[in-house]
Amino acid sequence: MHQERLNYLETIIAGKQRNFYELGKALNEIKQTRLYRLALYDNFGAYVKARWDMGRSQAYRVINAYQVVNNLSPIGGRLPVNESQVRPLAKLTPLEQRAAWKRFLATGEELTALNIKTFVCSDDRSHKNNFVNLTDLISDAYMDAVSTMIEQIRIAQHDRWQKTSRQAALLWNQVISTRANVFQHLFDVIRNIQRVNTILKYPKIYAWVLTGENFGKGAGQWIT
Repeated sequence: MHQERLNYLETIIAGKQRNFYELGKALNEIKQTRLYRLALYDNFGAYVKARWDMGRSQAYRVINAYQVVNNLSPIGGRLPVNESQVRPLAKLTPLEQRAAWKRFLATGEELTALNIKTFVCSDDRSHKNNFVNLTDLISDAYMDAVSTMIEQIRIAQHDRWQKTSRQAALLWNQVISTRANVFQHLFDVIRNIQRVNTILKYPKIYAWVLTGENFGKGAGQWIT
């Protein structure tokens, strides 16, 4: 079964050397599933070098190009036609890739590697200079999770950890103490929430945050 799959993928690679998408897709599957071991190679780099006379970095560029185009496909319309056109987009996150590609298509520029590279570089600088504060963007599910977490901690603290073993309580106390900076960041984000509807929907959480309390303060006193 696995050998048949490897044979099939290698047939694609042999016939698609100029089709970077199909080539990258086949190489990616061989790498991810480690089918190269069936060809008696210890690692992917050794496999592509010996079997296809391809450097490891070159193989990864082709794979990355395939992944980028696969990510852009749902957008529709024109897509990069070779690996060099995809390369400038590879350094971006999947969401950034889609956003940048939409903006590039909107320019109506000719689809060339140079035009894409120039646009991505300029677009990247533009967005860095126009930072958008998204601290007010928070989902209801996230706020519900925060509310549940706070409530459970208050219950456990009020109950003096009677329903939790002392060993487990001490462990959680240590985790909370060492992660105080993470929790502080959580509440810094909540403190920056500006949307009135969110504040009205979760008045108890908002009021609690405004007191300036956080998990870092007095964490060592939670267990007595």
